[in-house]
Amino acid sequence: MTHCPPSADPIDAIYDRYRDAQVLFTGSRLGVFSTLARKAMTADELAVAIQASPRGTRILCDALVSLELLEKNGTVYRNSAVALQYLTDDAPTPRSAILRHSARLYERWAGLSHAVKTGQRVPETWISPELREDEREHALAMADVARSSAQEAAEHLDLTDVKSLIDIGCGPGLYSIEFARRNPLLHATLFDNEKTLEIARHNVEQAGLEERIHYQVGDILTDELRGKFDFVFISNLIHSFSFDQNAAMVRKCAASLKSRGRICIKDFLLNPDRSGPKWQALFAVNMLVNTEYGDCYTLEEIQQWFRDADMDFVEDIEIGNHSCMVIGQKK
Repeated sequence: MTHCPPSADPIDAIYDRYRDAQVLFTGSRLGVFSTLARKAMTADELAVAIQASPRGTRILCDALVSLELLEKNGTVYRNSAVALQYLTDDAPTPRSAILRHSARLYERWAGLSHAVKTGQRVPETWISPELREDEREHALAMADVARSSAQEAAEHLDLTDVKSLIDIGCGPGLYSIEFARRNPLLHATLFDNEKTLEIARHNVEQAGLEERIHYQVGDILTDELRGKFDFVFISNLIHSFSFDQNAAMVRKCAASLKSRGRICIKDFLLNPDRSGPKWQALFAVNMLVNTEYGDCYTLEEIQQWFRDADMDFVEDIEIGNHSCMVIGQKK
């Protein structure tokens, strides 16, 4: 068989990337990988198991083979090593929840022209009903991507002398769990909505850290923080809010700090002129279609929030997954 060389056209290299993503999302949504984890199947057998058409299943599976997510022997399909690592229900490094979340984002991105014209997020009614998610499902999706980044954040943060930490918008709680594992004197408080804290509580119990991790139900934009803390951790939250909302949040968090306490803001930061890096610039588009006021911000803007909250900028630390941790200290 003759293989066509990839196109050298730079526009081709951009516009057809959605195809790979949608094939992956659909395979995951329909349960292809988890079904094949039980046994290898023909397309006809798999179609019955996932309640899909034989023709559609065959074409989808052949595309998944081309992406090296499935393997094919004659007419029989089985999971590749990559699928077994990431895509089945019991995968060692699960990605099913974040893929469902991303399939939802895919439908929002289809409304990008609406968001650009109106300045408003894409309406929820434009999303397929089976892909709409609540706070609990969102927390599960965030857990899929937080496991490795929590470990890296913990490696770079010196929390040796921190006895009390509050994790704002904690999501599944994986960052504070990792901090507590590495720092036996640390007690953490997880702050988020009630449904999200249900997921976090389960993860804390699985980690055996119930005695040192506590909970506050609330909305950081409207509710006060109870207690005083040595350290405030804010991960992947500022991109959901406006500049002014973030400034107010930092002031509120600074007021909850003990003397010389610190705030760490971890997020996806843009260059000063906001036109890159590419991943972060595209994530700002993600905030446009998904949120009312969200955006990506620069280091200089975070430093401004610190100054307004009577805090000193200490340092910024680049870590993997396109993230940067920015640390300020109360004067």
